Amino acid sequence: ACTAQNESISKLTTSPTVPEKIGSNGAFTSFENTTVWFLGTINCIIVALIFSKGKPFRQPTYKNYIFVLVLIIQLGVCLFILFADIPELYRRLDLLCTPVLWRVYIVIMLSSNFIVSLVVEEAMIENRALWMIIKRSFGYQSKSQYRIWQRDLANDPSWPPLNQTSYSDMQGCGSGVSYSNPVFESNEEQL
Repeated sequence: ACTAQNESISKLTTSPTVPEKIGSNGAFTSFENTTVWFLGTINCIIVALIFSKGKPFRQPTYKNYIFVLVLIIQLGVCLFILFADIPELYRRLDLLCTPVLWRVYIVIMLSSNFIVSLVVEEAMIENRALWMIIKRSFGYQSKSQYRIWQRDLANDPSWPPLNQTSYSDMQGCGSGVSYSNPVFESNEEQL
């Protein structure tokens, strides 16, 4: 593959301004840039698939058909460009044609990155039971006002008030009812 370009590798690596490339972006074409472009582009697709799923803000991946279809098309185009031996396409994208074995290595690197990202996301980040165990072992308690009130109410034996009505003592509000829960009280009476 790419025999014409592989013969001129020494020219491209030793002289950044080959006479036919003067005035173009030819100085930027290298094996490193080509590899980084493929790794970066396909890694963005992997990140989009792994980290943009789930509740509460996004649909699960198996229900988000359009998103998955777009990712599959993008991955297909990137893999086509990676394994296509079309010199004009590579020239327009400022890429070099790399050996086929190196392209396979790129796919292996991206596959291992996908597997590691998926395992870390599912086994560690999305594992609620693991985080609850870690929080309990370190004695962590949330500092949000809601959680503080929730803990205080759980430890208060007089809450919820049963069979009573509380009145407001604030000036300007009169002495109206500030708390009354007849549904809860009637529910207690039935038990």
